[in-house]
Amino acid sequence: MTDLEMTRLCAEAVGLQWKLLPALEGSETYDEDTIIFYDGPYPVKYNPIMNDAQAMALVKKMRLCIGSVGGWSVWSGLQDSGSSQSKDLNRAICMAVAKMQASK
Repeated sequence: MTDLEMTRLCAEAVGLQWKLLPALEGSETYDEDTIIFYDGPYPVKYNPIMNDAQAMALVKKMRLCIGSVGGWSVWSGLQDSGSSQSKDLNRAICMAVAKMQASK
């Protein structure tokens, strides 16, 4: 799963709307600047992989559990599908949320 897909799934989990801008002519790839997230009518900068406050909001909203043994482990006590491990805490959180959201 790419960072862009993970971010989009996390945004959906917190109720943000999103819009994918068309790829540049001749390009078939997208980056973080090609997706715009909206909180109501207002565009917002959303990147919980890099933003600690946004990652912690995911922890609270999704009621995630966090442990650290040789890296970070994140899991949900409510769903079996949302578990992940990473050396980066924000990435582990986002991976777990994305898995949970994708399984819906």
